[in-house]
Amino acid sequence: MINLEIKFNQADVRRVLRAFERIERAVGREKKELPYRCAVDYVNLLRHNIMTQKFAGGYVPYNPKYANWKAQYFASTGFWVMRGTVVNSLTVYRDRSPQRWVGGLSPSAGMAQGSSWLGPPGRGRPKSVKMYAYVNEYGGNYGGANHPARPVFRPTKKEYQKSGFPKRGKESLNIIGRSWR
Repeated sequence: MINLEIKFNQADVRRVLRAFERIERAVGREKKELPYRCAVDYVNLLRHNIMTQKFAGGYVPYNPKYANWKAQYFASTGFWVMRGTVVNSLTVYRDRSPQRWVGGLSPSAGMAQGSSWLGPPGRGRPKSVKMYAYVNEYGGNYGGANHPARPVFRPTKKEYQKSGFPKRGKESLNIIGRSWR
């Protein structure tokens, strides 16, 4: 029979336990902060992609009559950009769960002033910003007119999943790793 005796240095044990506690706290913080940072990144990338017209090269062109009307009344003739109602409604918010952050259109996004190509802006009934974004993103037949899909939310999400999210994940792991001292 072999008898082994192991003696621990109590100061070392306390240091290791404190390090584990720091890691636990860092994990708890990152559990809350990583989703927020990712949502902010996504909204910023979405704004950038709308303003630079990143995906517009694959969009069906505007109806010439609408394109002329838009050029006449608005500084930007870009897709998704009219009065900035969609871009101004992009935000980061908590969705039901206190740790679930969402980046996208504000739940309280209001109405876009009526815009009819039959005259100056302000004509026609106001439309929900969310409805305007939905029609742009998915297309469809609305009000007797066919609107082609001109997606920006979905391709931006794919873009962020490929590059932004892995970068933030590594950053978060580094933050947790640095808590081990």
